This record gives sequence, C-alpha cells and structure tokens, in this order.
Amino acid sequence: MTVKSKMLGLRTTTEDAALFEQAADQCGMSMSTWMRENLRILAHKQVYDKSSPDEFPSSSGEVALFRAVLV
Repeated sequence: MTVKSKMLGLRTTTEDAALFEQAADQCGMSMSTWMRENLRILAHKQVYDKSSPDEFPSSSGEVALFRAVLV
C-alpha cells in the first residue's frame, strides 16, 4: 500500500466539482482517487511524453537513473 503524505488543495467552480464527482462516481472511485489517477496520467503524458504511468519507470531509483541518462 502506498502511503500518501502530501495533501494538495484545489480551487474549482461548482460546475467542475460536480463534473469531477460524476466522473468519479461512474468509475466507482472516490473523487480523490479519481483525481489522483487522472492527474498522474496527464502529468506523465505532459512531462515524459507518455500516455500511461506504466510506460515509465516505477521505482525512485529507476526514475533517478532515467533522469541522469536524460541529463
């Protein structure tokens, strides 16, 4: 189990909050889990040009090695 140690706040419109809640409900997830999963996918795509976190190294050591290779 992954330990979550940082909480992020998010300001949004009432409409967007309702949309996020509906999307999470449709996936059978809490809104927090839905947002975390989708933000992770989008961040990996933007930062590493990958569509899925599974396409990128998963351990911190692999990430450090990959970054060292890129630099």
